[in-house]
Amino acid sequence: MLPFPSSIVTKVLQLSDDTAHPITTSDIPFYTCNFHCYTYAVKYGPGGSQEAIIYPDDIMWLRNGNLRDFRFKNKTAGQNGLIVAELTVPNAFVKKELGI
Repeated sequence: MLPFPSSIVTKVLQLSDDTAHPITTSDIPFYTCNFHCYTYAVKYGPGGSQEAIIYPDDIMWLRNGNLRDFRFKNKTAGQNGLIVAELTVPNAFVKKELGI
């Protein structure tokens, strides 16, 4: 049996204050996820704990998760980071979201 096909989804989060923000509030299950960090360093983690750091020009890779579980905040107050998430998601998810 072949693995279920996947599609690519991109989400962008531009931080504009120093509190933790989700990149999405919707369930987005993924096979793989790459977080690309631009401009300034950003802390990330689940729910109320953002202790891991991703620096500008770094990429962090994950497998098998839900994008909704992650929160991001600026590492340094006033330095508004930019995070881009590139995900491979099940085609069934894409069909459901598009109403196909």
